[in-house]
Amino acid sequence: LKCDIAVVGVPFDAGCSYRTGARFGPSAIREASRLYRPYNIQMQKAPFKQVQVCDGGDVACSPFNIDHAVKQIYDFCCDMLTTTNCIAIMGGDHTVAYPAIKSVVDTLNNGAPVAVIHFDAHLDTYPAVYGSDIWH
Repeated sequence: LKCDIAVVGVPFDAGCSYRTGARFGPSAIREASRLYRPYNIQMQKAPFKQVQVCDGGDVACSPFNIDHAVKQIYDFCCDMLTTTNCIAIMGGDHTVAYPAIKSVVDTLNNGAPVAVIHFDAHLDTYPAVYGSDIWH
């Protein structure tokens, strides 16, 4: 699997502190994008002529142990980054961002800055809760 951008689903929401369901995000995004066309009439652009985008599948991660899931997400992303220089993560709760970003830093950046584009309904920059830094 060699591509410019790999889209990876992380169906994980065990880090949610309030309402679960974010684990259905990757499948919902894929379902909603089934009618996506290679040419955007409004923008008059054909983005897939410029970059090769592939679906890298879903990370199989434990819904019962956040620390174990973080390692599984990190390992999956590191493996994916051997065939692409860019991954787009579809979560999942905010727990999935940390291991994905860490995988890019550890695998690709060689001290260079890492760009992150984060789409969310709200900003989650809270301090540790009950002694855990990794939560949502």
